[in-house]
Amino acid sequence: PLPGNQRLANMLKMMVNRCQRELAYWKALPPSVKIALLMLVGFYLATRLYMLISVPLERDESMSYYYFIKPGPLVATTYYPYPNNHPLYSLWAWLFSGLPLPVVWKIRLPALVMGWVAIWLAFRLYTMVLRRRVLAILCVAMLISLFPFGRFSVYGRGYLLQLAIALLLLLFYLRALRRNEAPPWFWVALLHVFGFYTLPTFLYFSAICLPFMGWLFWQRKLVSLQTYLLHALAIGAMVVLLYLPFIITCGGWQAFKAVVYSGYSPEPVWSLAESLAQGKRGWNIFLLRPREELTAYGVLVAATLGLLALGRRRGQWLTTAMAITLLWLPMLAHLWQRHYIPERAFSFAIIVLPPGLAGIGWFWQSGKLRLILAAAMALVFSLNYSRYFLAPNYPFGQERTLDASAAIFAQTLLSSGADTIYLHDGWYRPVIEMYFHEAGRPLTVFTNSTGSPNYRVYQAADHYDAVIIRSHTPLVPATTYRQKMMRPDAILYRY
Repeated sequence: PLPGNQRLANMLKMMVNRCQRELAYWKALPPSVKIALLMLVGFYLATRLYMLISVPLERDESMSYYYFIKPGPLVATTYYPYPNNHPLYSLWAWLFSGLPLPVVWKIRLPALVMGWVAIWLAFRLYTMVLRRRVLAILCVAMLISLFPFGRFSVYGRGYLLQLAIALLLLLFYLRALRRNEAPPWFWVALLHVFGFYTLPTFLYFSAICLPFMGWLFWQRKLVSLQTYLLHALAIGAMVVLLYLPFIITCGGWQAFKAVVYSGYSPEPVWSLAESLAQGKRGWNIFLLRPREELTAYGVLVAATLGLLALGRRRGQWLTTAMAITLLWLPMLAHLWQRHYIPERAFSFAIIVLPPGLAGIGWFWQSGKLRLILAAAMALVFSLNYSRYFLAPNYPFGQERTLDASAAIFAQTLLSSGADTIYLHDGWYRPVIEMYFHEAGRPLTVFTNSTGSPNYRVYQAADHYDAVIIRSHTPLVPATTYRQKMMRPDAILYRY
């Protein structure tokens, strides 16, 4: 075994060499492919910058930044009171937190940069699968127009990092299979650990990839069963070690499990029909068609047929079966566990959808027809993305209104000198606290949200600098308060 410093030096050298090879690959691309890729990145950058500037900071990303990213690595790796802490993403975003930029840029720039990385990884993966660069670019256009990529390439959360790690893992596996050699086991294990350390729900991805890939490499006599089992055990041991500080600070495994589920029951409480409906709802949201009943099934069946056509042409049935399992994972996971799982936890499932839809063209021999079909689908996906994310009928309009109000209330309170406030709805709390923290201003917040710090039932005799009350409630503060601002969802009263 090499000394520790030498091993680290070799790892860094491998990373530098890999980056140099990727740069050489880019330089060797035909000019037309480079132009198409740059146009795609231009579309990505233009739409995401518009969202970054125009869409108010979200409650959850404000919580992530204020509670875990801004305090630094020690807090990010040991403190887990809410599932908003995506530890590896918190460490990545912390690198940007000290930049002299407006807070919205510091929160969202890490996700935007990770989107660029994911675009390149997706292009490389789809080129390997489809063996045509133009088709790969069209598939990337579809990918970046789906909900998880569209939302989390701007919002400061760890879901896009999870997707990028999944892309890189698939790239390692498929490249090794294509060359008929064992993958770099150290890097593969490290990526699985990184995925887990971003989100615990990466377990679903690893639980599918490890058995399928292990069987394939064992079948080709590229790895012994004993070695592969040790590889899987090493991944599990590293994950346990990394999560151990969270388990300890939460007060034990059961308390940590309760935080991970965040108030949702971990026990089977749904019928099979309800579980299937929730899985379908997840894919409808991914496709930005949250209110349509049959869209998800139609698209998933079409993509499944496309993956089967690709598998038949390539003769790779095990990788096809793995891809189809990933595609249907939101349904399968809900049917198995029969309780609520946030759809964004399965963001990596969207990776296999574009090549599946492009694979429909493999039912015909005409390469031109395949290209036209993929281009039409990429256009539909892009227009659908623009319709929802860049227009007023955004599917999560209520959340956007609440987040906008929180930001406006925070700026109004900062300018008026308030330092003790009462919130009738705790939704606004993280955003307001984050703005005050960035401004270096002290703030004491009381709220009627049960379980929140400084929980208090509102009493007319209590004195606060300001009170924020939801519009739909009959609660009216004492006459010593005057209305300062009215929003569609809430009213700000000043003492």
